[in-house]
Amino acid sequence: MRCVSYTRTIPWRQEEERIEILQQNAVIADYVGRQKGWTLQKKYSDRKNDPKADTAFDQMIRDGMARQYDCVVVYSFYYCGTGFPILRQMLLETLLAAGIHFVVVKEGFDTSEKSREEVANYFEAKRREMHADHFKHWRKAQGDRFVLSNSVPFGYVRPNGYNHMIKDPSVCEYVEGIFRRKIQGESNLKIARWLNEHNVETPFTHRCHLLGRPVDRNVRWGYNHVARLVQNRVYTGVLVDKDGQILTRNSHEPYISEEDFSRLPENQKEEPLKNRENYRNPGPLAAVLWCANCGARIQRRSNFKTGETWFVCKKGCRKIGPTCFRLSTTEMYDRVLQWLKSEQRLAQKADRYFRNRDFRKERLERREELSKKMKTVLAEMEMEQFRRVPLYEQYSQGQLSKEQYAEQYDSFKRACKELDHKLSEIMKEAHDLEIAFSIKNPWIQLFTQTCIPEELDKYVVHRLIARVEVDVAAIPGQSQISITPKLENWKSLILDAVIKEDLNNGKKEQETDVL
Repeated sequence: MRCVSYTRTIPWRQEEERIEILQQNAVIADYVGRQKGWTLQKKYSDRKNDPKADTAFDQMIRDGMARQYDCVVVYSFYYCGTGFPILRQMLLETLLAAGIHFVVVKEGFDTSEKSREEVANYFEAKRREMHADHFKHWRKAQGDRFVLSNSVPFGYVRPNGYNHMIKDPSVCEYVEGIFRRKIQGESNLKIARWLNEHNVETPFTHRCHLLGRPVDRNVRWGYNHVARLVQNRVYTGVLVDKDGQILTRNSHEPYISEEDFSRLPENQKEEPLKNRENYRNPGPLAAVLWCANCGARIQRRSNFKTGETWFVCKKGCRKIGPTCFRLSTTEMYDRVLQWLKSEQRLAQKADRYFRNRDFRKERLERREELSKKMKTVLAEMEMEQFRRVPLYEQYSQGQLSKEQYAEQYDSFKRACKELDHKLSEIMKEAHDLEIAFSIKNPWIQLFTQTCIPEELDKYVVHRLIARVEVDVAAIPGQSQISITPKLENWKSLILDAVIKEDLNNGKKEQETDVL
């Protein structure tokens, strides 16, 4: 492998230890020498005592794009390029994308031995490390002025050097007033008006104010601001995760006790019943179930108390006469599952007939019909060609004017185009016929190669069914289901032949029984 090395005098990370270029080259040469089949062909070095020196680095990138080497070897990630953004762009998005490998000797990182995901994770870890360094330097520069409020709720701050939250003295009395008034029974709207009368900043406005960001300070408190605040368990002195589960207790000074918090009206309500399970796990017939009367979707409805589920039409035809159309999901799933099994049996039967060559006669008959159509079209095309020569002769002899000739010539071209279209359709039909009357029929392959489960599955439905229509007005209190399978056009080409073969086999069985 053709290798090159890159070294520089000054690392672009401030915390990195200074290593001389001679030492870097020695470590790189020793590493390359221990690799079988590797040769170090060139050395690139930025020797200026300048953190922005990048002449040799840019030349190395240009040579790499010209495929003059196969691998770049550096002593440390921080002794390559002038900063992480440049390094990521030039290496990850340029050289590595072009097939050039990258080796960091100090960390033993070699992209030729790593997957694409591992390389991306390595660069992402370095990005986070750089972000942490920048944040640490900024925080150090801020000193006592820095107050972290972006990750803590309204009413708390985490000053520089603190590992826990403390009450924000600028809004502490107002947060205490919110809970005190809430315990006394005041509504959220009254509390919001009280806060607006005292010109208290909203949580978002106050956070931006602490972080020194520009923000509109005319935003006023509303019902939701107060509701979200009084439902947050952090104000009881506990830390919770995203699901509301308690992680630690007594981690910071509370604004309200847990007993008073649980007695607030907002926190005494039962957990609202949500229909999230249906969104995470949609029904097997989702997106394929339609009403045959109005063309609207048929939707699933649930009773969370009883657990009952049923289907209703989205539009007004859900009510037919004195009865309301409600089709049980269990009944619908059973009927669709029975249809899938019967359709699979039909496909297996057709596959068996084709393997036994039972459809040869029907295929030859269809082929003969298409042959007759093709001969008719070819004869018509030949007749049209006989029109063209006399037409031009009449025009050249002056028997037809230019306008008459153009009109008749356009008529001739349209006729030829229509005949070409007919011929193309017949050729396609002949091609489809050969595929349909064979074991390569896509509908047969689809249904014979799919395993039908014992319970209806959404993946099987979307694979095998194109549309399910329910006629809610067919019989009062009942419904009729019409199912359209995927690749129905291939099924229709052989359906008559399958039915005919079934009848013939039935007659043969009856004759055998009689004998």
